Formats: sequence, C-alpha cells, structure tokens
Amino acid sequence: MKTGAEKAISSAIVRLLHPLVKILLRSGIPYGTFCELAKWVYVDVASREFTIQGRKQTDSRIATITGLTRKEVRRLRGMTAFDDLGSPARYNRAVRVIGGWRKDPRFLNAKGLPMELPFEDAEASFSSLVKQYSGDIPPRAIRDEMLRAGVIEMRKGKVKLLSKGYIVKKEVSEKMQILGADVSELISTINHNLDNGTSAAFFHR
Repeated sequence: MKTGAEKAISSAIVRLLHPLVKILLRSGIPYGTFCELAKWVYVDVASREFTIQGRKQTDSRIATITGLTRKEVRRLRGMTAFDDLGSPARYNRAVRVIGGWRKDPRFLNAKGLPMELPFEDAEASFSSLVKQYSGDIPPRAIRDEMLRAGVIEMRKGKVKLLSKGYIVKKEVSEKMQILGADVSELISTINHNLDNGTSAAFFHR
C-alpha cells in the first residue's frame, strides 16, 4: 500500500507526463524510445548523485537503487550521452539580455518601453546591453542568435526588440531545447526547495 508521499509523487508524475506525452506522440516518439531515455537517465543520476562517500559506484549498487538489472546497467553505462538539441547557455544569455532590455532604465524610452538600440558606438547600445547582461559573449553572436529566434529585428542600423521574452518562432528543435532547459530548471528548483528549509530556498516562479 502506498504512503501519502508516494501517492503525491505518483500523482505529480502523471500530471507532469500528460503534456510531455502529448508532445512525444505528436513528434512521433514511441513509448520504447521514451523508456530507453528514462532508463539511461536513471542510471546516469544514480551514478553521479547517489554515490557513497569514499566508495566506487558499482553496477550492483546502481541496479539496487534503480530497480534495473546489472546487465541493463552495464549496457546503459557504456552508452554516450544523448545529443543535446541546442545550447542552454546560449538560450539563458539571450533571456538575460531581454530581461535587462525591458527593465534597465538606461535602455528604456520615456514611456518605459525598450528602446531601439544602435548596435554600438553609443552609451545605450546593443553591445553595451549584451556586455552588461551576457558577460563575455560577443554581441554579434547574441544578436545573430536573437535574430535567428525571431525576437529582434534590424531596422535602419538599430536593433529592435520584438518579443517580451525568448519565444522561438522558427526552429522546432530550438523549441524542444527550451522545453528541456526550462522544465529542468524548474524541477531542479523544486527539488532543492523540498530538501532545504525556507532560509536556503531558491526563488521559484
């Protein structure tokens, strides 16, 4: 008989999986592929996160934790990581640039809206915005990424923000990458907050 916590987790998993399975079925991803991915992640997480200090993580221990057979564990540990569909770092930097553009008074007009910015050679330029909010990534790389995603446009030598957020309008693969990045960050934050008190909790939104 399941405990209250087990019932709550099961319910949460079902609710989480419903929209995900819709995406998988619409994309032609069968259950077998999802199952293989899930097993690989179980083994990967057990290998990295559930070690015993001072002891080597063995196939037997991973099998015990995950419920998989030792044969399956050996096979899955021998597989390389599955291909990523994009760069989370690139996405996150673009998000920070948009956030700064919409909130920093230096880059807002008299109505409090994001200004059209010259690319460079001005105190309030796209290059200075990127330097402030995206670190050492070249402004042209961020511009090209945001142009490709359709969140900015170039107009008479100036850069105009078209979207309130990083909403990819073109590549399906990019949209899928964002699914992985955003949901992973959200669940990681929830996991941290479950294991830590209020004083150590991460901001969750």
